[in-house]
Amino acid sequence: MTNDHDLQIRVLKRVLDWHEAPANAPRRLDMTWQDAVAFFGLPGSSDAEVGTSWDTLYDALSEMAQDGKLQGDIYVNRVRDLRPGYRGAIELQAADAAKLAEERAELDEQAVRLASERRMLDAARSNIDALQESAAATRQELEQKAVILSAREAAQATAQAELDERQTNFERERAIARREVEGLQAAAEEELRTARGWRFAGVLAMVVAIGVAVAMAAGQGWILTGNP
Repeated sequence: MTNDHDLQIRVLKRVLDWHEAPANAPRRLDMTWQDAVAFFGLPGSSDAEVGTSWDTLYDALSEMAQDGKLQGDIYVNRVRDLRPGYRGAIELQAADAAKLAEERAELDEQAVRLASERRMLDAARSNIDALQESAAATRQELEQKAVILSAREAAQATAQAELDERQTNFERERAIARREVEGLQAAAEEELRTARGWRFAGVLAMVVAIGVAVAMAAGQGWILTGNP
């Protein structure tokens, strides 16, 4: 006896599929034990392995026939007229229902995971949108500051140019004024020298004139002396 439920389900599906094929409708499913091993997909790479697989398959087929899941004749070296039984059909329906339920559970679990990933994605996207909005606002603010800074730099450059021009004019005017002052000072010194010369000459002439007058007066007795 065997409790390999998966093997029984595989046998039932294989038999059912064979009978549902239109080309097999007039035929019966009869096989030798070697062909049965290959038909139901059991290992058979060697004679020993084929023999072991047939023993396992024979136990499963016998148990299914006793339970009414499979109909037909099962011999120690062949099988004849295999077909699904009533309970076999119910077993297949239950297996299909269980498989569907398992797949449904997997899909539901996957849906939960996808929903969670969707929420995480939406949250990340919202964060990105918020960061992008913040970055856009920051970029706009920086651009405005850049415009203001450019205007200030332009104004500073203009003021610097005006200051340089005023400095140049000032230096030129100061040089001109210095030359004029130096000219005036030189002229004043020249006039002072000339004036000093004329004043000395005048004093000298006055002294000479006084001396001459004194001499003439003395000669003429105008000037009193100590003699009678």
